[in-house]
Amino acid sequence: EQPPPRLPDDVPEAVREVVGRLLRKNPAERYADAAAVTAVLEALAARLEADRVPDVRHEAEADVE
Repeated sequence: EQPPPRLPDDVPEAVREVVGRLLRKNPAERYADAAAVTAVLEALAARLEADRVPDVRHEAEADVE
């Protein structure tokens, strides 16, 4: 059995962890069901989006100084 292909370098580590867990051989180590995967992916998407959007308050404070 071949390992899965390597993900591109620009894939965030958190996404790599989710994919790795999805592909685990032992079912007990995978997510319990599709609802669990959905919850993890939605939380991850929100976190990645928050990291991507600049915090305007901090930029405004820097402009004042």
